[in-house]
Amino acid sequence: MIKVYFGSSSTFGSGGVLRFGLPFTAATISGMAQVGSGSYIINDSGTGTTGGTIELGSGLAYITLNCNPAGTVGTTLATNAVPLTWANGDSLTVECLYEV
Repeated sequence: MIKVYFGSSSTFGSGGVLRFGLPFTAATISGMAQVGSGSYIINDSGTGTTGGTIELGSGLAYITLNCNPAGTVGTTLATNAVPLTWANGDSLTVECLYEV
């Protein structure tokens, strides 16, 4: 589980895809683009919560957040302004399983 609380000194980059590091690199599995599964919940201190699924590619040591309502892989990933403009007081909770 990953739990992140964002404070007044947190920075979120300038528009690139946000990546959240994992303690171990995922296994490299021939023929599989995605090797993990999981979900996330964002608590937006200004408006409530939103959630979705995570993406974890074969041989990678980080996850990205899939922000597509229909769950289509890879078309809209979280940035500093998607699915919300991150701010002081926001938090992120991620749960995922993957093979190492």
